[in-house]
Amino acid sequence: MSSSNSSGKKKSEAIYSPREIGNQMGLWVYGNNWLDVLFEELENMQNYSVNADESMLRGLAFLLCGEGSVALDLFSSVKAVFPLESSLGMAAAFVSLGREKEAEEILEKALKNFPDNRMLKENLKWLKNDK
Repeated sequence: MSSSNSSGKKKSEAIYSPREIGNQMGLWVYGNNWLDVLFEELENMQNYSVNADESMLRGLAFLLCGEGSVALDLFSSVKAVFPLESSLGMAAAFVSLGREKEAEEILEKALKNFPDNRMLKENLKWLKNDK
């Protein structure tokens, strides 16, 4: 989605829609069934404890399934172990929930600890585009 600002330039809005990724990532090889498999596996995993690595993976999986709140909780829970990766995950989760300002804040804080990280800089630039 986009809208025009007062100068007539198009302003980008953050949109997270994992189902609209097309073939470039190779996730449509078996049709849309990969999401069904992911949902099923996540349901099977709910009743056992996981370590930080698994929490990061589960956070990504829930994010792909459109469960931003659950993903946010998982990314937040591993911030001490994975400060950079969890910050990126939390920012993506905030965007998926329509909370762009909070995504910006997370990325800005992370950039203070990782000032040379290109991914943080690019995501922050994208979020602040034309603001």
